[in-house]
Amino acid sequence: MKKTVFLTICCFCLTFFVYAQTNPYGYTEGAQIFSETFDTAASLSNFTQSGTGNYTIEWLDYTGKKVYGGSGNTGCEDLSGTTFTDSDIGVAPNTGDASKNAIRMIVNPSTITPAIQSVANIYTNTAFSGDYRVYVDMFFRVNGPPDDGGTGSTENGIVGVNHGGAKIINQQQDGDSQNPTDTDGYFFILNGERGTGATGDACLFEGDPAAQDVAKYLVNVLPCGDVDPATVIGSGLGITDNNEWLNFMPYGVDKYRYRGAPGDSWITFIMDSLTIESEHITIVYINNGTEVKEITRYSDADATYASGKILLGYEDRFTSSNAPEESYLIFDNLKVCSLDAPPPTPTPIPPLNVDSPWSLYE
Repeated sequence: MKKTVFLTICCFCLTFFVYAQTNPYGYTEGAQIFSETFDTAASLSNFTQSGTGNYTIEWLDYTGKKVYGGSGNTGCEDLSGTTFTDSDIGVAPNTGDASKNAIRMIVNPSTITPAIQSVANIYTNTAFSGDYRVYVDMFFRVNGPPDDGGTGSTENGIVGVNHGGAKIINQQQDGDSQNPTDTDGYFFILNGERGTGATGDACLFEGDPAAQDVAKYLVNVLPCGDVDPATVIGSGLGITDNNEWLNFMPYGVDKYRYRGAPGDSWITFIMDSLTIESEHITIVYINNGTEVKEITRYSDADATYASGKILLGYEDRFTSSNAPEESYLIFDNLKVCSLDAPPPTPTPIPPLNVDSPWSLYE
């Protein structure tokens, strides 16, 4: 089976169209085929909700919600001495006005006895096929100081494509944490802070029906605090070492409080799903607000998951808990566009052989 892995990260300041619309295979962004801005509570009716353990999925107006407020956050300093002060969460990158309506997910809040493997999932009621691109804005609210976060701060955002919509998608903690069970489709897991392990902060997975639904761990792309800066990660297409990743999400007020991770900041997550000559290809991007980085692509000759529903999720793989207002994930501005294949390369016409006496009659 031929396999290649790529991942890309893109951030938008104002609109979805800041990102270059042509992907590495020459496919261009076409018509919008789905859009949900989560302006009203009724927007959740366009999704199927599921989960396990202790979780909440809710529509909210996040006006007044704080970026740094809470235990261990207010006034903390980064490694350069910059002080982060309490402030309101800004408007999502792709919101066209000043409204702050979105979907929030909370797992293992301190108001409930925590459970291992607390997961919240929502699937679009609509299934998608063919070649398409997904956009969604994400805001990770992380408790604790830079750059590893506080107690219980490690929680994962999840975005996936081509799912059946009946499974609870997560990264398994018990046993082999790199092989979640009962999965399908292609899904990407991203932490809001850097953590302290060598793997698991940002990973791409593929469900594998031939292995009793145990997902394939495809690539770990986000270095953690314990990874040497010289360590090569991903496929070498885009972000190739720890320092490059840390520079892509640097410390600083109005930048990132968790160097190398998106905690307490907006990003725009992008995923392409396309099929070329019977191979399914998944490309992931993140927009950090000013720059787009490509990390990896993944091609699979199996093409089992070439169509399906879009997944948005959040999980806590541990039994620790935090105050509900200190750890959560906001999703906003989900959009799906078609991807149009490049025109075929024309076959060149051989030049007329003027030296041949028969050329004018051939």
